[in-house]
Amino acid sequence: MDSKLEFQADQLIQAIRHYLITNLGKVESIASTEEFYLAFCMALREKIMINWVATNHTHDETKAKKIYYLCMEYLPGKFLSNNITNLGVSEITNIVLNKMGRNLRDLLSHDFDPGLGNGGLGRLASCFLDSLATQKYPSWAYGLRYQYGIFEQQIYNGYQVEKPDCWLLNQNPWEFRRDIHSKSVKFGGNIIQAVNRHGDRVYDLEDFDEVRALPYDTPIIGYPDEKGEFTVSTLRLWSTKESPRNFQLQRYNAGEMEAAKENTSLTDVLYPNDNHDLGKKIRLKQEFLLVSASIQDILHQHLRVHGDISNLAEKTQIQINDTHPTLVIVELIRRLVKNLDVPYKKAFDMAHQICNYTNHTIMKEAMEEWNEMRL
Repeated sequence: MDSKLEFQADQLIQAIRHYLITNLGKVESIASTEEFYLAFCMALREKIMINWVATNHTHDETKAKKIYYLCMEYLPGKFLSNNITNLGVSEITNIVLNKMGRNLRDLLSHDFDPGLGNGGLGRLASCFLDSLATQKYPSWAYGLRYQYGIFEQQIYNGYQVEKPDCWLLNQNPWEFRRDIHSKSVKFGGNIIQAVNRHGDRVYDLEDFDEVRALPYDTPIIGYPDEKGEFTVSTLRLWSTKESPRNFQLQRYNAGEMEAAKENTSLTDVLYPNDNHDLGKKIRLKQEFLLVSASIQDILHQHLRVHGDISNLAEKTQIQINDTHPTLVIVELIRRLVKNLDVPYKKAFDMAHQICNYTNHTIMKEAMEEWNEMRL
């Protein structure tokens, strides 16, 4: 056996044993297959994390132009097998598992499909992310971290029964919660109109509902080049589930149990049924949650690296994937004018240069229309 492979395999074995003890409180001999799967993923993450940090640091230091991809759904597939391939550790993995008396098929049985999409739109979005990382384009993607995805199908007495897809029941070793980067999104309230120093009308809200969007980051690994080097892009998913600020205790104590949970449940399900008024309201709030939190994050990243907003159009491209995130255009203009003191005409021109749109279908049900009063 190649001595280099042997050395790398032994290093991986030590890392797996380390994570079994320090993160899961188990020794190798009594660890279940699921616990071994988690420790194995954590060990693989070490190299991913190093390249992830290096990728982001390089992009910041070179002040690279960035692509930001917005979509309501993603279908990345199971991460473990894909990451083993892109890390180039297939042979090492076989050596490690043979030495430790484990089977790759058993580990893969504990891997899961993230419940973030339901069809071609989500799969295409994930393919774009893989390609952007493989081609080493500086890129980030934004979406929502759905608690239940859509549904899973079961057959009872010959009939299809739909149940929630509880894909987050078990620990997800590939995501990282980033509380420090959470964003505040405002809904409802009364509009306050003013005129800024440029003579442009600006708007603010009072008596609004404030929702905390909490980000979870997942590394997207590009396929290695001929030197074996790879870059790591970021998929940032927003959740409203874990924030206590989003639970309205006053309404709950007043007996309005469902209304009290409305904001915490915004990211429960992909595409809530909009055949009724509440479903339409939740879907629109989902779309604005994605748009507002993402724009705040994009502007924050740009200002952190470049210091001012003057070169935003030269350093930023936003790709709108289908109709759902199109409110990003007006939210970008609004925040440039109100928060960053950019004249409206210039903000409009900047948005025109920054925002790009891909339409995937012309079916009537896909071309969203919203009542003016609801907006």
